[in-house]
Amino acid sequence: MKQRVALARGLVQDPPILLMDEPFAALDEQTRLTMGDEVLRIWERTRKTIIFVTHGLSEAIHLSDQVLVLTSRPGKLVDRVAVDLPRPRSFEVMGGRRFEEAPRAHLAKDPGMSTASHALPSPRLVRMAIVLGVLLIWEILPRAGIVPSLFLPPMTTTLRMLVVEAPIYARHMLVTLQEVGVAMIFACGGGVLCGLAIGGAASARQIMLPMFSGLFAVPLVVLYPLFTAWFGIGSESKIIFASVYGFLPTLLGTAAGVQTVDRQFLVVARSLGATRMQKLWHVYLPATLPTVLAAFRLGGALAIVGVVVAEMLTSTAGIGFLISKYRTLLDSPRVYAAVLLVLVLAIAFDGLVQVLERRLGVAQQQSGRSLAKRSETPAVA
Repeated sequence: MKQRVALARGLVQDPPILLMDEPFAALDEQTRLTMGDEVLRIWERTRKTIIFVTHGLSEAIHLSDQVLVLTSRPGKLVDRVAVDLPRPRSFEVMGGRRFEEAPRAHLAKDPGMSTASHALPSPRLVRMAIVLGVLLIWEILPRAGIVPSLFLPPMTTTLRMLVVEAPIYARHMLVTLQEVGVAMIFACGGGVLCGLAIGGAASARQIMLPMFSGLFAVPLVVLYPLFTAWFGIGSESKIIFASVYGFLPTLLGTAAGVQTVDRQFLVVARSLGATRMQKLWHVYLPATLPTVLAAFRLGGALAIVGVVVAEMLTSTAGIGFLISKYRTLLDSPRVYAAVLLVLVLAIAFDGLVQVLERRLGVAQQQSGRSLAKRSETPAVA
C-alpha cells in the first residue's frame, strides 16, 4: 500500500517531528480507520510528535490529544481544543456518547469558525444590492438634473411606458421571441452537433476548425446586407443571420471541449465496439457537458443579439424595430422600455440555462460544494 510505504519512508529518517498532510484522504472509511490505528500504534512505540492535517473531524479526534482549527486561506488559528478521551481509543470509545458530544459540540459552536465562514455576504445578496443600486442611480441622476432626461429618462417613467403601451410591446416581443426561438434551434442545436462531430474527428478538426475560427473573426454585421439581398427583409433574413451569429461560437466551444475528453473513455468505447454515433452520444456529450453548456449559453445570447440587431437595421416588427423607431423620434422613455425587454429576455435565457445545468450536473455540483465545505475549516491534529 502506498500509504504504508510513504509512512515507512518518513520514519526511516527518524525525524523528531512527523508531518502528515491528508495521508489517508483517498482511502475508504474502513481502510482509513485501520491506518489510523497503525499511526496510533507507531506513536505509542516511538512517542514522536505527529502533526496530522485532516479535513475529517472524527479522524482528528480519533488520533490526537489536541485539535487546532484553522480557517481557509489565509490559514489562521481560530481554536485549540483538548481531546481528553482515554487511550487506547477503540471502536467502542469512538462510537460512544462522549466522543460525539464533548469535542464535536465545542467545535460546532466555535465563534471563530462562524465569523470566518460568514465574513462575506452571499453572492445573491451582493447581486441584489448591485441591481438595487443601479436602479436607484437610474432614478436619481435624471431627477436631480445631473443627466439630461433626453439621454437617460427616470426609471419610473420608463416603467410607466411599459405599462401604458404594454399591448404594443407584447405584440412586437412575440415577433422577436419567435425569431429567437427558431434561430436558437439552428445556432445552439446545430452548433453543438457540428462541434461534437468535428471535434471528435481528427481530420475534420484539422481542416474545419481553422476555417470556422477565421470566419468567427469576421464581423458578421457587415455581411447583413447580403442576407437581406438573398432572403429579403422579412423574418427569414433575421433568423438566418442570428443563427450564423450564434452558430460559430457554439461550434468552436463544443469542439474545444471535445478535445479535453479523457482518451481512456474512447479506448473503452472502441473496445466495446461502439459506433461513431454511440461515442458521440455516450462518451463525448456527457464528458463535455460543462463546456457544451457554456457554449450553449454564449451561442444563445449571441442569437438574441443577432435578432435584435437585424430588427434594428431592416424590419417592420420586433423589439429591435421599436428601438430604432423611437430612437429616430428621440423618444427616450420608449427606447429604454424596449431595451429593458431585451435585457429581461437575456436574463430569462440565462436562467433557463442555469436550470438546465442544475438538472444535468447535480452530482458534480454537490461534490463541488462538499469539497468547498471541507476546504473552509481544516483541522490540524
